[in-house]
Amino acid sequence: MDVLSRHYHQLAGLNSDWAILHGQLDVQSQTLTLSLQFVGNRVVCPVCVG
Repeated sequence: MDVLSRHYHQLAGLNSDWAILHGQLDVQSQTLTLSLQFVGNRVVCPVCVG
């Protein structure tokens, strides 16, 4: 994982179950759009786990 991907993972609060396919930063509108792909083994419902 490159430095920018690590930064985006931290910024978005993502764990290693997610891969960032593409990131688009728009400085003028102060937005960051990320395209994600789930690469983990299974999805866990945050409501059911608690």
